[in-house]
Amino acid sequence: MSAIPRYITTSQLEVIRSVLSKGGYSDQVWATSPPNSEAQALVRLVQDGMSDPIDLARELEARFGNENGPSAALIRSLDQLADHGMRVAPGLDSPTSLARTSKFVVDDL
Repeated sequence: MSAIPRYITTSQLEVIRSVLSKGGYSDQVWATSPPNSEAQALVRLVQDGMSDPIDLARELEARFGNENGPSAALIRSLDQLADHGMRVAPGLDSPTSLARTSKFVVDDL
């Protein structure tokens, strides 16, 4: 059985674009290559019923960080690694690049 497609309205799309733009991300929702994962996440949240721009912005920051630093999820993951006696290898140019690429090397202490 196929799923019923869920659509968003023009006003919901404008809210998504506004949240992305204010968060420092590209507001291109559909026609980007590679796909805009931040926009896709917000579209899913809107389709699931979230409509408040403040809540959407909080979710965006929690999942992807903001233009000034890594996401809260990445920081929690790095803290968990540190709790297990592991650390991120030196040589990364910034925490933001670490958050954007999601690639890092783990070394034993």
